[in-house]
Amino acid sequence: FPGGTVTLPLSAPNFARSNRYNEFALYFNDQWRVAPRVTLNLGLRYEFYGPQRHRNPDEESNFFLGSGSNIYEQIRNGSVRTTAETGALWKNDTNNFAPRLGIAWDVFGDGRTSLRGGWGLAYERNFGNVTFNVIQNPPNYAVLSFDAANFGAPVPIFTNSAGPLAGNSGTRTLSAVTLRAVDPNIVNAYAHFWSAAAEHRLNRDTVVSVSYSGSAGRDLYSISNLNRPNSGTFYLNSSATCPGLAASARLNPCYGNINWRSNGGYSNYSGVTAALDSNNLFGIGLTITNRYTYAVSKDNVSSTFTDGYQGNFQLGFTDPFNPELDY
Repeated sequence: FPGGTVTLPLSAPNFARSNRYNEFALYFNDQWRVAPRVTLNLGLRYEFYGPQRHRNPDEESNFFLGSGSNIYEQIRNGSVRTTAETGALWKNDTNNFAPRLGIAWDVFGDGRTSLRGGWGLAYERNFGNVTFNVIQNPPNYAVLSFDAANFGAPVPIFTNSAGPLAGNSGTRTLSAVTLRAVDPNIVNAYAHFWSAAAEHRLNRDTVVSVSYSGSAGRDLYSISNLNRPNSGTFYLNSSATCPGLAASARLNPCYGNINWRSNGGYSNYSGVTAALDSNNLFGIGLTITNRYTYAVSKDNVSSTFTDGYQGNFQLGFTDPFNPELDY
């Protein structure tokens, strides 16, 4: 770990993983005709997505927040621990109940005019690239940051791929390393989705409709750097020292960037669509499908890795402690 010593010569980390997951889903769905012209669809789905587990818990680790009255103190007092110590990378999320409701009404009973509506909830598992990257955490793996804060200016050029840890004998002190961390309290992302539609058949072959659809994504997966340069002096008005290393102006002095995978994302969508469909327009065999949609879509992170945002030069939120700023 940073501040500790490594014995030379170094060897490559173990890149092999045998991750295992416990996942399952159950659902119930049925249709009821509650009146001659009204039909209900009701359903309930349950999903469980367990955390990944490597068969060697001594090679798998995560960053855990420490004590403190606010998030800044908790980051400063946080530490990296292996799953041999903690039992799991993050907690199980066991309340993923997803109800579904739909209703259809034949307004005049002649099968030509209908009103439909529905609402549902859906969950999404976290995906491999986000969580698999904890492979890059110590003690099995160390990503060093070669910058002026660690080596002074100018930064030296190393001809050995081990950089400042090169050598065939002796020991070296491990400097601050970067982390890929998953919030131990992370939950599964979910979305509400709903719709309503009015549909009328003008004749045997032509239908017009107006529909509304919406969705609200919540607890969406996000990445942000909790341990930016000078964050310690900015938020806590002080630098700090990691045992064995020089003082650092970051919140946690033992580490460089801490790329934190969490649930900071959210989104909202609303759209209205007008449609005309005919498979024999004017009785001349002309098929037409016509749609016009007006929609508004807003979010604070369009993808977990913020792809394309500001030319991809920024990972995650503009301010990791104020996700609403990017909405």
